[in-house]
Formats: sequence, structure tokens, C-alpha cells
Amino acid sequence: MTAKKSFLIIFRITLILFSLQFLKDALFKWDGYSFYMRFIDFLPELALAYVLWTITAIVIAVFLWFILFVVYKLIPETLVPASLEYLVFFMIFILFPIFIKRTFYSTLSISELIGLSRLAIIFMGIFIVAIVILFARRNINKKISDILYGLDSRITPLVWLFIFIFFISLPMSFFKKSFFENEYKSGTDISNRLQINVKEASRPNIILIIMDSLSSKDIDVYGYERSTMPFISEWAKNGVVFKNIYSSSNWTTPATMSLLTGQRVWTHKVWYSAFNSPVKNYKHNLARVLKENDYNVYGLVQNGNAHPSTLGMQNDFLFSDNYLSFQVTKKWWYSRFQNLFPDRPIVNKWIFHDSFIAKKIASYSPEENSNTKPAEMVYNKFLDYMSEIKQKKTQRPFFAYLHVMPPHYAYLPPAPFMGVFGDSEKFSSDEAQWKGFAFNKEYDFNKQKDVNVLRKRYDEFVLYSDKQFELFLSHLNDVIDMTNTIVIFSSDHGESFSHGWLAHNGPHLYEPLVHIPLIIKMPGNTSGKVVDLTVEQIDIAPTILELADINVPDWMEGVSLLPLIKGEKIAARPVLSVDFQRNRSFGHPITKGTMAVWDGEYKLIKYIEDNKILLFNLKNDPDELKNIADVQPEIAERLSKYIDHTLAVANEKIVGFKE
Repeated sequence: MTAKKSFLIIFRITLILFSLQFLKDALFKWDGYSFYMRFIDFLPELALAYVLWTITAIVIAVFLWFILFVVYKLIPETLVPASLEYLVFFMIFILFPIFIKRTFYSTLSISELIGLSRLAIIFMGIFIVAIVILFARRNINKKISDILYGLDSRITPLVWLFIFIFFISLPMSFFKKSFFENEYKSGTDISNRLQINVKEASRPNIILIIMDSLSSKDIDVYGYERSTMPFISEWAKNGVVFKNIYSSSNWTTPATMSLLTGQRVWTHKVWYSAFNSPVKNYKHNLARVLKENDYNVYGLVQNGNAHPSTLGMQNDFLFSDNYLSFQVTKKWWYSRFQNLFPDRPIVNKWIFHDSFIAKKIASYSPEENSNTKPAEMVYNKFLDYMSEIKQKKTQRPFFAYLHVMPPHYAYLPPAPFMGVFGDSEKFSSDEAQWKGFAFNKEYDFNKQKDVNVLRKRYDEFVLYSDKQFELFLSHLNDVIDMTNTIVIFSSDHGESFSHGWLAHNGPHLYEPLVHIPLIIKMPGNTSGKVVDLTVEQIDIAPTILELADINVPDWMEGVSLLPLIKGEKIAARPVLSVDFQRNRSFGHPITKGTMAVWDGEYKLIKYIEDNKILLFNLKNDPDELKNIADVQPEIAERLSKYIDHTLAVANEKIVGFKE
């Protein structure tokens, strides 16, 4: 067999195996993406992913053939009279079982099954094949050649089919428009807006600061035993602290969409991963109302799931950077590939994060102990930008939405914060945390001790976030007029280290997941105030509008909290939070997920599919340890019926919805 022929056989077999693996992955992924994407929108992602995967297959084939050819040249004929046929057959003998296992038995561990390490299994396989070739070469020499040439002739039509698909995929992969194509750049339209009238100058600046995954359960001003936010505790003494405010959902995208629209999740209908399929020009949003009322609107967002371009609001922000500009690239070479296609998140994750080759490469990455998304990158960029505006003397009243990633996992606070709360040697690196835990998943209650240690890393990350917030405010005085600026501090959702659930997302709506902070600091040395009334995240947007002296539009479903800020009263009402991720979009009714309602001191959680309910008295049982649904069935039934009625009304509106 010639070297050329041996390469062609290896190339063809590698291409087929990789393509079949890709088809299996494509079917699996489409099964998930079909919940909120049309196939016509998924097709360009599929095409680009296949192009990249085919190129990967070619590179792997060249590498395998090179290794094989080097081995062939290095083995002396006097020692083992091996031919290229033997080596090619041997390589196929390795590739095919690997393909079968990864495609159909990916969760099966051969090592655990037979009690041998992977290395021992590989050496045993090599030894068996070498023995067979050595002692039976005279009898199998012709048979191996016949098998290889026969296999090559039979797979050739399939190879041409995959090559045809590759060339068809090439032009299709470019159909997708850039994720940030319509992005507004720094300074857009400012030259046309130099005249500032007296009325505009008197309107307050408003800065909304969101710390990702920050639960009020881990903040000392909300009663936590650890001093995780000493500065904010002091700062809040002259602000309005809302003790009982709840997120609209337990993860970023639906919660942030509700935050920036004042709408419930079933109204804006963005309960899915919009990062993979961005919302198209969502008109009913806070930024647009402010912009139409002569506010400059800025958005500096470190989490792609909450970026204005993800939520369909990009054109309503005067300035909003690509979220990747607030990320420190890891030094390891492969990290540069992991964001090679930032405007194609499905492809990026599919090929460079989730594929078995990507995972294998990532397993060799050096241990990282630093946070790659430091909060100060957002704060400093905003300070620099406002400093430029100050020098130009073109500042109008502005609204700034600053969304920083910490304390979102991985929990990697820098020195001197790491280890402040003890056990500094445990789970102090990115690798240790990802190997020790599965975030956004259930955990065994036997691991609660380790989870408690991990919570210390989280609390230290919260402490770091508090310090960065303090530094930001200390420099803010230098670039804007703080005597006419309102600062609002909150979070998108919480973080869980209890009830067998780690981090956020998922089916549960326990307090750590959805009880978020809200502190509003008005200009001047105003006296502090604590509000105990239960309110919700959708109330923040109408509050911002009333603070800016702008009428609240009818499509906002939240209510303004301004009367509470002024010391007045508003009527109490049931508060809701939901998780609807597993439901289809595009007009399908909500039939799966979880809803929670708060009414006074009672909270009911309802799992829709199982019709399972949990009732808690948060005054007597703040940690939600005792389900009293059977003890107080009247309250359970009343709140359960409230959820059923709310869902029925929502579904009536959703069924007629078309994209």
C-alpha cells in the first residue's frame, strides 16, 4: 500500500466517523433549540458548525496519518515486518470502538466496568493486536488488504456525500447577520444633541447597577451573619432598602428582560436562552421610553445573556459595548479559540466548548485562580466614558445600566479576599470548583459540607464586589454631578447553596434563588428607610420612569415604588416568580415549569407538570424547611388557584402570539 492510499483511507474513515458524530449531535441540539428557534434560523449555525467540524476532521486525519507514517518508518523490518496495511488496520481498530462508545455509550466507563485504567486498556489492546499481527501475518496479510480496499470502495460514495454537504454548507454559514451588527458606538448622535435646555438639566441622572447572581440571603444588610458587604451596609443607611423584593425568574435572561421592560415573563415571552437566538427589536422597553424622553441611555453589560443586543434593545442604547470587551482572556492558547465566533454563540459553544475534542483539550488547561470577568472593567469603562463627556460639556440627563458579572460562578475572588471566611485551601481555583461541583444542578445532600465551603468562596466574591462598588462610587464624584444622581443597586437573581440545588437556573424557586436586594439612594444626605412590603422586580422599571418624571406606559405591568420611597403607602398585592425554560416559544401555551406566589407571610411554590405544591410561612420558617400545605390546606388551595388562574389568563394571550 502506498503512503497516498493509506492517507486517503484514514481521511475517508475519519471524515465519515466525525460526520456521523456531528449528525447525532445536530439532532440532539435541534431538539433543544427547536423550543425557541425556527429551523431557518438554526440552519446557518448548523452549516458553520459542520464546516468547522469537517476542518477539524481533516486536521485530525492528517495528524493520525503523520503519526502512523512516522511509526512505519521507525520500526525496523528485522524486528517487526509491519506494512502500512497492518498499521492502517490497527488504527481503524482503535478509531471505530472509540466512535461507537462516544456516540452510543458516552456515559459508560469501560475502566470502571472491567476494573482497569484507561492506560492499561490501551496497552492491552496494542499488545493483543501486535501479537495477532506478529504470529498470524502470513495468513492475514492478504485478508487485511482485501478488507481495507473493500472498505474504501464501499465508503467512497458516503465520503462524496459529506464533501458535497461541506461545500453546500460553506455559503450557508455566512447567512447569519452579525450579533453586534447594529451596535451603537461610543458617541453616536452626540454631535446632534448639544443643546441642553433647563428642564433637561434638572432631571436626575439614574444609574442602575446589577450584580449578577447576588442573593439577598448572603448580604449582611439583609440579615446574613457574615459581613459580606460592609460598605453597602453603611451606604444603605441613607438609602431606601427594600427588604422583600423578588426576581421574576431564577436565571438571567428572563429576569433581566422583566427588569428592563417592567413586564412579566409570560408577557415578554423571553423565557429561553435568547443569547443563542437574540430577540428582534423588542419595542416595549425601559431604554426606549427614556431615550424618547431625551435621556442618554448607556448599557455596559458583562453577561452576554443580559446584553441589550440579546434582549432586542440594542438600538435604544446610545452606548453599549460588546460584552466580551469586559473579559480578560486566559493566557492558555486554546482560550483564544473558545471565543473565536462571539457573534455565533451556538457554533462557539458547540465546537469549541461542548465537542469531545474541545473537552479533551480543555482538560489539559493550566489551573486558573483568577476571575476573568472583573467588575472593575465595567466600572472603569463607564468612568472613562463619562470623563470624556464631561470634558466635551455635552452631558444630558442619562440612564446607565451597568451589569457586572461577579459574584456569578466560578467564585474566584482575588487576594486579599480569597480565604477571608476560612478553608482557603479548598475550592480556590477554577479547576477545583468545576471538578468538585456541577453548577445549576442538583447535588447529593452528603455533599452539603463541601457546598458550605464553596459558599465561603461565593461570600468572599460578594465581599470583593462590595469593595469594587465602593471604589466605583468614590471615583464617580469626579466625573458626574452626584447631587443630581440616583443610584439603584440590585441583582438579576439569587444563588442557591441549599435544598440540594447549587447556583441558579433549574426548576426551583426557593428564597436564595429569587430573593434579591434593592437599595435606592436618592441625591443628598437623605434619611434611611426600610420597606417591608413585598414587591417585585418588574416594579423597578416604572419606578425609574417616575423618578425621571416620565409617565409610565400602559404596557408596563409593574407598579412604581416612588410612593414607598416618599414614605407613603401602596396596596399590597401577590408577587410572582416563574421558571418556564422547558416550554416551547412561538405561541405555544405554558404547560411545564414552576411558579411561586408570595402573599403576606405565606409563599406557595407550584410545580406545574406534577401539580406538586409547597407552602411555607416565611415569618416562622424563613429557610423553607417545613411544607405546611397539609397543615393549612385553605391557604394552599387559595394560592394554588391564584396561580392556576394567572397561568390560564397568560396562556389565553400567548396562544395567539406570533413572532
